[in-house]
Amino acid sequence: MKLKGIHIEGFRGAPIAVDLDLAGKSLCLLAENGHGKTTFVDALELWSTGDVAHYHREGYGQDCLVHVDASSAVLECEVIGLPPLRRTLSGSSVSELVPTGPLPADQGLPPELPILRHRTLADF
Repeated sequence: MKLKGIHIEGFRGAPIAVDLDLAGKSLCLLAENGHGKTTFVDALELWSTGDVAHYHREGYGQDCLVHVDASSAVLECEVIGLPPLRRTLSGSSVSELVPTGPLPADQGLPPELPILRHRTLADF
């Protein structure tokens, strides 16, 4: 699966809408601490799976993922060959992954994205 774009709004470190156009290319995020790298990775994990696993290990709930100045979070990704797919988070309630347009007859929803973090890399 290749992503064409990511839209994040009201999620963790993105209180306003943030759009990232990937055009199906690879992405490497390099920045100092506190510049939003983990926000993007957590957003992709929540968009893909409906959960952010490392928050449970640290004792936090999903409601902590909504930015303090937002009432809900919207995560939308464009996947090549599919309409944009959206997931919303309101409090601790996470929606299903919903296409914003009709899905091709021969296509279902994409598989979960593999998210490798420092801790999961050690287990890998």
